[in-house]
Amino acid sequence: MLHDEAGNLLVEAYEKTHDAKGIALTYGVSVPTVYRLAEQKAKTGSVDLRVSKRGRKRVLGQDALEK
Repeated sequence: MLHDEAGNLLVEAYEKTHDAKGIALTYGVSVPTVYRLAEQKAKTGSVDLRVSKRGRKRVLGQDALEK
């Protein structure tokens, strides 16, 4: 797993060269990881880790919790 700064550098390098295989070898990641991070940057504008999306979703809503 890459840190946010390394992910940003990886995507910047990919945007400049479009050499996914070379960048993957340089950063020690797989080629699909390069494509996935570039796609995430295009969609969200960031390659930061999405830790808030992890874990199990709540079964009870806010109304049920208040009751």
